[in-house]
Amino acid sequence: MGGKSSQSTQQIQIPPEVLARYNAVNARAEMVAERPFQQYSTDPNAFVAPLTPTQQAGIANTNYYAGTAQPYYASATRQLLGAQDTAMPFYGQAAQQVGQAQNVGNRLAGLSMESLYGAQGAAAPLQGQAATGFMSALNQAQPFNVAAAGQYAQGLQQGRGLAGLAAAGTQQALLGGQPFQQTAAQFMGAGAQAVNPGALGAQQINQYMSPYLANVLQGTAALQNQMNQQAQSAQLGNAIRQGAFGGDRAGIAAANLAQQQQLANSKIFADILNQSYGQALSAAQQQQQLGLGAEQANRAALQNAAQQSLAIGQQGFGQGLSAAQQQAALGQQLFGMGSSGGQNLAALGQQIFGQGTGTAQQQAALAQQLFNQGLGTSQQFANLGQQQFGQGMTAAQQNAALGAGLFGMGSQTAQGLANLGLGAQSAGLQGAQAQMAAGQAQQQTQQAGLQALYNQFLQQQSYPFQVAQFLANIAMGTGALSGSTTQTNQAMGGFSDKRLKENVKPVGKTFDGQTIYSYNFKGDPQTEIGLIAQEVEKRHPEAVGLAGGYKTVRYDKATEDAADRGHFAAGGSAMGGGVMPMNAGEGYFDGGAVGYDPGIMQQILASYERMYAPLQGAKGGLGAASFVPEAGLPVGQLMTAGDLP
Repeated sequence: MGGKSSQSTQQIQIPPEVLARYNAVNARAEMVAERPFQQYSTDPNAFVAPLTPTQQAGIANTNYYAGTAQPYYASATRQLLGAQDTAMPFYGQAAQQVGQAQNVGNRLAGLSMESLYGAQGAAAPLQGQAATGFMSALNQAQPFNVAAAGQYAQGLQQGRGLAGLAAAGTQQALLGGQPFQQTAAQFMGAGAQAVNPGALGAQQINQYMSPYLANVLQGTAALQNQMNQQAQSAQLGNAIRQGAFGGDRAGIAAANLAQQQQLANSKIFADILNQSYGQALSAAQQQQQLGLGAEQANRAALQNAAQQSLAIGQQGFGQGLSAAQQQAALGQQLFGMGSSGGQNLAALGQQIFGQGTGTAQQQAALAQQLFNQGLGTSQQFANLGQQQFGQGMTAAQQNAALGAGLFGMGSQTAQGLANLGLGAQSAGLQGAQAQMAAGQAQQQTQQAGLQALYNQFLQQQSYPFQVAQFLANIAMGTGALSGSTTQTNQAMGGFSDKRLKENVKPVGKTFDGQTIYSYNFKGDPQTEIGLIAQEVEKRHPEAVGLAGGYKTVRYDKATEDAADRGHFAAGGSAMGGGVMPMNAGEGYFDGGAVGYDPGIMQQILASYERMYAPLQGAKGGLGAASFVPEAGLPVGQLMTAGDLP
């Protein structure tokens, strides 16, 4: 696989008694391995439990009751067919009676149609005379209707001319009053505007301030300054007399005096300004009231002018409207006269038309009377035919109902027979299923016994191999304590670079999922199996090295995880450890110290004898006749791990 290793050997001599026991174990293993295969049985019933008598009875009952319902179904079918045959004559009679009733009804319906046609033929001449009378009356009244229409048109034309004059007069009166209404509307709009007092601001109040206010303030300020200077001089003279000139006391006194003088000046000036402002505000408010009164008087005058202008316009409109109404009344009078003449002519035409219509209506009534008489006879024939048909249908329905009743009774009997057969079949099949279920429980119990016997046979066959394995484990552990030759191979990295290989093909995977390839190194035709260094580096970088520019792989480190997973996947416990009877067959390997003691060995063998002797059938069990035979294998040394130098 392209790897390299270094080798060291360490040899330890084995005591003769240990070597003899080791050879005996090997001989025992050879003897066990030479045992031929023993077949358990050639009878299938030794492996699979056969059907129990209960199951066989259940199968037989299932087969029996599977056809139980068929005779009942056959009897039900015969009953149903018999009921159908019994009902058929009644259905035939019903159909015959329906046909007879239909023939009688058709004959009477024909007589009814003949009577109806006769009545229509008798009434037709009178209806023609009535129609002629209607047209004659209409023709005689038509000239009067035309003359009445002429009278209506003449009166309408005369009245329409005067109505036009009245409309023109009304329009003229309306146009004459509109200027006065517009003027009144303008006056009303101006007089309806709101009258509010003008705002009083600083500008309006300043107009009424005294023009001499500045002179008064200047004079007052000059007088106050003079008085203040006199007071300062007096204060300074007093300080000199008291010997405080130039000191802090004199400065403080002068400052207090100046502050009091400023406060007094401010009070005087404020009183002068406040008095002047009050006078100006009073004058501005008086002017505001005067302006408000003048505006209100102007609004009242505008509203009065609007009322007068409106009254003049209304008067002119009323005069024009009165003249137009007189003209309209005259036109209505002329239209009434023409309408009255037209109504008289129309009434005369209506009278003539009414006389002709009356004669035509009498003729039409006579024709209707003749038609009604024929229609009555026709209806009597039709009613008689319907009565005869109804009687026949009733008799047919009774026969059909009788046939249906007979068929229903036969059908119910057939249904009862079918249900009886189905119930018997269901009950039998349910009983058979219960037998099958009970037999299945018996079969499962028998199968469990067969499986237990087969498991005992397998244990009996494996027992010699387990004992040989157990003794081999003891011998291997004993050899580790007695002497050995240790040969240690220390793995070294081998070239496994993909660039050095060719004909690379995947052939499998390790237990940890790494791909195993077959390949040969370039220039060497020998096929090898191994890993690719570039892939190993992704999972186990610690196993990859570098030599001469190519990658190497230490397979012990690269496959360490795969070895662990493979061992546990196989179900074994690796790397030695104590061996107990319950661990037999678990695959212990690779040596390990077991702490050998002859007393413990005898206890182990006694335990195996008690466990497996009943299966062997030998008197006294396996332990009573056990011995260690001579070994014929040329094994001179045991190998175990040792320390490297």
